[in-house]
Amino acid sequence: MNELKLTEGKQFPWGTVVRMHCIGAHEITEYVVGGDFKDAGKTEFGVARNGFKDWMSADTIDEAILLSLCLKYGDEGDLPYVMRLLGMKGGEE
Repeated sequence: MNELKLTEGKQFPWGTVVRMHCIGAHEITEYVVGGDFKDAGKTEFGVARNGFKDWMSADTIDEAILLSLCLKYGDEGDLPYVMRLLGMKGGEE
């Protein structure tokens, strides 16, 4: 498996790492989206699963924390339901 090690200031396929957030076993990458993408310049929060085979981004750190928990205990498809349960924006469907 190709393991990607992210550190602050490092360029990676989706942009530039601003900060790494670690909460227990959960690792969230705060990054600025690179110039080749439609959201270039926007800050997003990434969660990796299976090394970096599956990469999902969130708009806020709160959403990324929930996404990480959904990936651990269920599926990323659970995220909108969990957000709606908590009354968070983005959970409406």
